[in-house]
Amino acid sequence: MFTFANPWLLWLFPALALPWIFRRRQEERIRHINFPLLQFLRESEEKELVNPQLQELLLLILRTLLLALLILSLAGPKWSAQSSTRSGFLSFLPFGRSLQTHVVAMDSSYSMGYGQGDQSIWREAEKAWEAVERDLRGFSTRMIQWDRSTIRPNQKNRLIALSALERESLFASTPKEPGASVLELIESMDDSFENAGSLILITDGQRFPWSDLLQENLDRRSIPKILVATVGGGPVANAWAEIDSLSSPPWGIAGWEAVAGRVKALYPETPPAGTISILQTGGNETLYSRPASFPDSPNQTVVIPFEFTPQFSDLRAVRQLSDAGGELHLTLRVEPLDLLPLDNEIELNIPVISSFSVGVACQGGEESPILSVLLSAVNPLRGAPESPPVLIERISPPEMTFGENLDFALLAGDLISSWLSAEEIQAPLDYVKNGGSILLFTGPKESSDNPWSQLLQNLGWQWFNTENEAEQPDSLSIGGTGLFGKALSAWDESMWAHWIPAHHGRVQDDSAIPLAAYRIGDQTAYLVTQLSLGKGRVWIVNTSLSPDEDPLLSPLLPALIWETGKEVARQTLRVNPSIPAERFESDLTRLSVDEKALLTERYGIRFADINSLGNALDRVYGGVDLRLALLFLCVLLALGESWLSNRLASM
Repeated sequence: MFTFANPWLLWLFPALALPWIFRRRQEERIRHINFPLLQFLRESEEKELVNPQLQELLLLILRTLLLALLILSLAGPKWSAQSSTRSGFLSFLPFGRSLQTHVVAMDSSYSMGYGQGDQSIWREAEKAWEAVERDLRGFSTRMIQWDRSTIRPNQKNRLIALSALERESLFASTPKEPGASVLELIESMDDSFENAGSLILITDGQRFPWSDLLQENLDRRSIPKILVATVGGGPVANAWAEIDSLSSPPWGIAGWEAVAGRVKALYPETPPAGTISILQTGGNETLYSRPASFPDSPNQTVVIPFEFTPQFSDLRAVRQLSDAGGELHLTLRVEPLDLLPLDNEIELNIPVISSFSVGVACQGGEESPILSVLLSAVNPLRGAPESPPVLIERISPPEMTFGENLDFALLAGDLISSWLSAEEIQAPLDYVKNGGSILLFTGPKESSDNPWSQLLQNLGWQWFNTENEAEQPDSLSIGGTGLFGKALSAWDESMWAHWIPAHHGRVQDDSAIPLAAYRIGDQTAYLVTQLSLGKGRVWIVNTSLSPDEDPLLSPLLPALIWETGKEVARQTLRVNPSIPAERFESDLTRLSVDEKALLTERYGIRFADINSLGNALDRVYGGVDLRLALLFLCVLLALGESWLSNRLASM
C-alpha cells in the first residue's frame, strides 16, 4: 500500500489548474491583426508545422504533469507491501534496492552467550550478521541492539542504529544484559523509525521473547514483516539460581538479611549432582555449602531454604564491618558451572548494622515461660561469644519508659495486661508518634474496661461480636509490599493457621495495611496489621502467646520478631536490599515446530537458520521510497518541456 511522509501536501493538487488558467488568460489578452502581405507567409509555415495546436496542448499537459509529480514527490510517497514475499517492483532499477529499508535487530541478551569459543551462540550470531550484511548489500539497513539496555520496561524507547565501530565493540564482548520481549521491540521500533520496512531478528530462538505473541492473538496489521534468523542449537544443559526473598529466622543471620531462593535446571538427560554455595564476593572462602540434586525440568525447583544461610558466627566479614556498619558482599553460586556461567552466580549486597536494641515490656524480675521464649526469640545467642549485636532492655512498671536508643518495643497482652495501668496507656502511643516502632500481640479478648483493651481501642482495634466463635476461617491471605511482606508470605500458609485466635477483629483505620488476613463468616479479620501512627509504626498481631497456645513455640514467632526488627532497621538506616530479578531467559527452552507454525500462521513470521538464511533474504521486501524515482521523472519532464517550449517559441 502507499503511505506518505507529508500527506498534507496532497491538498496542493488543485493548483494543477493554474497552467490552464494562465493559458486561457494569455489567449484573451492576445490581439490578432491580419496583414495581407504576411498571409501567404503564414500559410506556407503552417504547411511545414505538424498541428501546432496539438503541440501547444502537449506543452500544457507536460507542465501540468511536471507540477503534479513535484507535489507528489514532496509528499514523500512510499510503497510498502508487508504481506508480500516478492521483491519490490522497483528493485531491478539501479537505485531501487538502495531505497528499501530493513531493520536488523541483534539479540544481545545474556542467553546469547551460551557456549564456549567459536562454538558459542554469540559467534554464530556474528556469522549470521555477516551473512545478512552480505545478502542485503545495496539495501538500506539499520542494525539495532535488542536487550534491556536499549529497551526498558514501561518506557517509550528510542532505538538508535549502531555505527560500524559500535558493531565491532558489540561482538568484542560477551552479552550480559537481560532480554526483552519481541512485542516490546516492535513497539520501540514503531516509535523510533517512521514507516520502517522489514524486521530481521537474529536470536537464539528461545521461547521467552515470544511468550506475549504466543499467549495473545493480536491484530496482524500491528506486526511488521518479520524474518527470524535463529542461531544456536539444542538440546542445552543449564542450571541457574533465583532469589525469592531476602529473609532470615534468628538462627541464620547474615548482617540481618539471609538468602532464600531456588535453583532451576534444564538438562536433556539425567541431571548431575551439584552444590550450592555462599561465598564472600571477591574471595575464595566458602561460608556455607551443601549438596543439591538439580531438577529435571525448569518447572521443578530445588529450594534454597531459610536454614541454608551462614550462621552469624561464621561471617567474619560481619565482625569486621560491625563497628562502622556497611555492606556484606556475598555470592550465591551453583556448581558445576555450565555453558552459561553468568546465571550460575548471584551477587548480593546485604546491609550490616552495628547494633540493635529491643525493649520487652514486662515486670521487673519476672521470669515466666512466655518471657523466656520471647527473650530467646529476640536473641537466641545472648550471652554467648558469637552473639549478634542485639541488646535487650526491659520496660517495666510503675513507669514505662521507652529509651531514645530503643529501636523497637515488644508488647504482649499475655505479659502486660495484668499490670498495665490507665496512666501508662499514653506512653507507648507517644513513643510511636515520636518515631518509635512497636510489635504488639493482642493476647486473648479482654473486657472493654481493661487498660490493655483501652490501648487496643486507641490504636483502632475492634473485636468482632461473632456468635459462633468456633466457625472455621478460610481464604487466608498473606503478604504485602516490600521485603517485609515477601518475607511473611514465604512461610507456608499451614504454619500461619495455628496463629488464628478464637476471638477475631481488625483495625478500623484507613491507614491500616493487612499483612495477613482471613475470612470468618462474612467478615474479614486481620491476623497481622501494619499501622502508621505519627512518625512511627505499629504491627498488631492478633494472637495469644499463652503457653497453652501454638504460637508461643512456633518458628514463626522468632521469624516475625526478626523481620519486624529488620524492617525498622531498613527505615532507620535508609537501606532496602534489592532482590535480583527473576531471569526468565535463563530457561533456554527453544520454540517448538508447532509454536513456529503458530507464529507464521497468526502473524506471517518466517523462520530460517544460518543455512537457509540466504534464500529467505531473497524474499525480503520492506518497501520502496518513491521520492527519488519521481524526482528523476520530474527532471525528464522538465527537459522535455524546455525543448518543446523553445521549439514553439522559435516558430
